[in-house]
Amino acid sequence: MALLEDDDDLGLGGSEPVSAATPVATFSRKLPAQLGRYTLVEQLGAGGMAEVFLAKQKGPGGFERTVVVKVLFPHLARTERYRKMFQREAALAARLSHTNVVSVLELGPEDGPLFIAMEHVDGISLHKLARRAWTHKRALPLELCAGAIADAALGLAYAHKEGLVHRDVSPDNLMITRNGAVTKVLDFGIAKSADSQTLTRTGELKGKVPFMAPELVRGTEATPLTDIYALGVTFYWLVTGKRPFSGANDIVTLQAIVEQTPKPPRAINDKLPARVDALIMQMIAREPSDRPASATAVHEALRWSLVARHNVVEPFVREMLAVDDGKQAEDDPDTSGFVPSVPSLDVGKAIDLTAAPTPHQATVLEATALAQQPARGRRRWPLLAAAAGALVVVLALVIALSTGERTAPVPSADATPRSPLVVRPDGVQAEDAPAPTPEPAPAAAKPREPKGPKPPKELKEPEEQASARASADTMRVELRAPPAVRWADGATALGGGDRRVVLNAATRFLTAVDGKRGVRSRVPIVKGVADYGALPRGRLQIRATPYADILLGSEPRGSTPYHDVEVVAGEYTVTLRNRGREERRTVTVKPGEVTRVDVRFP
Repeated sequence: MALLEDDDDLGLGGSEPVSAATPVATFSRKLPAQLGRYTLVEQLGAGGMAEVFLAKQKGPGGFERTVVVKVLFPHLARTERYRKMFQREAALAARLSHTNVVSVLELGPEDGPLFIAMEHVDGISLHKLARRAWTHKRALPLELCAGAIADAALGLAYAHKEGLVHRDVSPDNLMITRNGAVTKVLDFGIAKSADSQTLTRTGELKGKVPFMAPELVRGTEATPLTDIYALGVTFYWLVTGKRPFSGANDIVTLQAIVEQTPKPPRAINDKLPARVDALIMQMIAREPSDRPASATAVHEALRWSLVARHNVVEPFVREMLAVDDGKQAEDDPDTSGFVPSVPSLDVGKAIDLTAAPTPHQATVLEATALAQQPARGRRRWPLLAAAAGALVVVLALVIALSTGERTAPVPSADATPRSPLVVRPDGVQAEDAPAPTPEPAPAAAKPREPKGPKPPKELKEPEEQASARASADTMRVELRAPPAVRWADGATALGGGDRRVVLNAATRFLTAVDGKRGVRSRVPIVKGVADYGALPRGRLQIRATPYADILLGSEPRGSTPYHDVEVVAGEYTVTLRNRGREERRTVTVKPGEVTRVDVRFP
């Protein structure tokens, strides 16, 4: 078995080692250099096949943009096999157009230096970000790790749908952007297409050995589940600082991959939630059939982390981009300086990440959530329920007296069919509203009682049937919001977070209150959905001299300087504390604008 050397951080694809006697022409010796319509200004890296440059593309009318240009080494460009491999990479990557995949812009001409121009990602690779954070004794927020994997899974799911398997997923090939903290998959240099012939020689292994799936080591063809394995190894490394398998050399590592079972990541980082630990172990299962069924399933399992993209992940990425790499040790499986990842205050306390709830646990959680609804809303339910029950009885008696027919017994409140609890892949429990009855709808739907016997299984019905039975006077509305956000229809509490409810068909707006930050928002209902995340947003900056601890509403937000963070537009109360002194400011964040709070303590 001829193992290709592939030790470049950019993941440019392996090639036979270049002999020291082989002259290698390179543009890096004469920068800036012109290549077609691109001006190469800085070398970003070099691998076995190519070197990568930051470049400028200029055009008429002052047009200018930054791109990345990957240039095949001239001595390899003289070999037909390497030219075809390079051209094939561009052709495969050019098929992909997705937010979470780096776009290819152009393939260089046949009659000159062969190059690929691609989208420039203003950000940092996950590999470099993690190493830089650990060097500065900083922990990667768990939401950053999980969110990056969720984004990458979405990009890979799109590639898989297009018939491509990446085969070289690693922290080097995942880039996180400066603005928005979106992770993109790059470098499909050794991707496998379902409709193309391989250019890899018999016995060659392509990709980075520690991220290689067992089936590849055994010589089996790569599949989308192969990429899920490598993504799981990446996740493992981000939250533990170690790779699942490592050895004195590549051969020992390969043997461990096919024969050994790795330690659960929680055995290395005991701060890791059990649910995340279980997902990682499933992703790196030795048998492909034991892994998540698709990259989309991985994304769905990690969606909970994306609510922290703007207020946790983006400020952290910007902070790390503002510092240097420091003095780093050699990159080995036992990364020095690792600081364990932990959930942030924003999401860790709002979502149960400890374990996937069983049906019994779900019932208890559901009852608890109802019991914790605002007191004013709870006190209204008995009155509304009594009024609704009385109305049903009166209508039944009127019908019986007017028709002379025998009226069927009125079912008790406990016999009302209930929709099943919805447990989303991210672990947030969302309660479906009670299925509407064919009787005229009361002013508010009767809530599920937190106590009492569980309804017979046969009384439950699919959501489609419940929707078909809904009265013309009501509508089913999907509510979308982080768990800390509580919903209300006028004075009627509807619960918090993501859920489905039945409302009066004339309802056009709901009220959403962020329990932590105290922001009250009016959310429109559009096509049966009230989406808190779609509300207009502005940006908030908080500065204090010399420094201060910050409370946004009742939510601690660390210390100043508070980065330019995106928040839902509205009125906020900002409290700043410095050595026993306190300053409070009420500010209004307007859509699309930056609002700054600047306090000087004497």
